[in-house]
Amino acid sequence: MDENRRLDDELAELTDAIIENREMTPSQDIADLAEIARGLRDLIEPNTPPSASFDARMKNRLDMEWEQRQRRMTRMRVTPAVRMVSLAAAVVVVMVVVIFLTNNPSEGGGFDGTALGSPDALIAVVAVAAVVGAAILVWRNRR
Repeated sequence: MDENRRLDDELAELTDAIIENREMTPSQDIADLAEIARGLRDLIEPNTPPSASFDARMKNRLDMEWEQRQRRMTRMRVTPAVRMVSLAAAVVVVMVVVIFLTNNPSEGGGFDGTALGSPDALIAVVAVAAVVGAAILVWRNRR
């Protein structure tokens, strides 16, 4: 993507130089575009604004391209998989809260008698299970 950005910047600089009648030698990458820019400069009368129809077409085209780019850049769409993962995450959070609220070590309600031994291990197991479940859901929906 950096290469495209470099070419865009170089073309913009070249176009400015052509409009200002400055000499600039374009790189080999944009040499063809430099000829087109010079041809357009010679074709269009100086200080002539574009027509209203051209202005409208240009605005519509830019709006369309902006929408397409924004759609591509939107990574997280609300799909059934995203909803399921969000639901699973909410369930995990509720489970952890319930476990800690109902855990009372002074009344013998600690985790010492469990196979996990401590609350930290239980939280880790629940979190890993949630991540694995989410990954399976996402993977299944991408097929």
